[in-house]
Amino acid sequence: MMNKVLTIIIPTYNMEDYLRKCLESLIVSDENMERLEVLVINDGSKDFSSQIGHEYESRYPQTFRVIDKENGNYGSCINRGLKEASGKYVKVLDADDYFSKEFDSYISILSIVDADLIITDFMLVDSSGSTVCNVVCRLESNISTCFKDVYMSEYLLNIEMHAMTYLREILIKMNYHQTEGISYTDQEWSFFPMTEVERIHYCPINLYRYYVGRPGQTIDISMYYKNIAQNFSILKSTIDFYYHKSEKICSWKRIYLYNRICNRIDKMYKKYIIDRSSLSSDILEFATFQVLLKENYHQLYIDAADYCILDKKIPFHYLKYWRHNNHSILLNFMINLYSFLVFLRKQKNSIRKTIHYKQAQKK
Repeated sequence: MMNKVLTIIIPTYNMEDYLRKCLESLIVSDENMERLEVLVINDGSKDFSSQIGHEYESRYPQTFRVIDKENGNYGSCINRGLKEASGKYVKVLDADDYFSKEFDSYISILSIVDADLIITDFMLVDSSGSTVCNVVCRLESNISTCFKDVYMSEYLLNIEMHAMTYLREILIKMNYHQTEGISYTDQEWSFFPMTEVERIHYCPINLYRYYVGRPGQTIDISMYYKNIAQNFSILKSTIDFYYHKSEKICSWKRIYLYNRICNRIDKMYKKYIIDRSSLSSDILEFATFQVLLKENYHQLYIDAADYCILDKKIPFHYLKYWRHNNHSILLNFMINLYSFLVFLRKQKNSIRKTIHYKQAQKK
């Protein structure tokens, strides 16, 4: 039997409506099925998720394995999967998402690539499979790059778990452990292991299909604010991790990770300040977190305000104004201006997609 090149960890909880499509997207050529390991981590599902997983395990016993466990939320599935994994590389695939047809060639590429982090492109798709957004890496493709040479690229400051495949050895080296019992811990997956990354390889394959629009999804606005305390808990764990590691890592990694934290603060507050008009009341956790930052991480409190601007075209330091007068006329005007700019960009992208679609149809 071939050594496993890639382990896919699939955290699964009550995903019977989506899991079959997810697993079907992992069926590849016979040679690559031997190189692939798929771990379906059933997190105490009460539907037919386990049965669907076991069906694929019966059909492809050399590749698929179901691990049934008690419910412990997303992070516990990742931790269990890492204990069982045997592949050279590890990638997480959510059970309501799936891979493109390029997955087969991706496994073949991984068998000859040697890097700590492999980056691929991904798409956000709706229930029909239509593209909502295409996320493309801007690094030089098909070569292994020193992380130090590209660490301040805008793409790497915004990198998401859907694009990432890690060398399992670096996860073992750092004794990686993801927070259990709460949601949004994928933010740890895209942050913590970066302390160990030295070599990056960008493979220009549009691999991951991230399904958006599912009822009850953690990114849904109602679920997001309902669980905002969990999001802040993960942000705090990220900050604590940074300060614990900061003296043990080189200066350029400290800069990179610090900017990642500021970037995360920016995304959370910008979303909230824009969404406020549609919320029934202010979310107290945002003010509470500001107090936490000011009292426990004062330099970060100052730096985050300098970092957080609305846009390169609108370099307005919205967080500074929100802290002093969160309902000021100027703040509300600038937020409306920014929202209009975002609307125009979406319209432009929509027109561009329509033109590309018509051109493709003519061909």
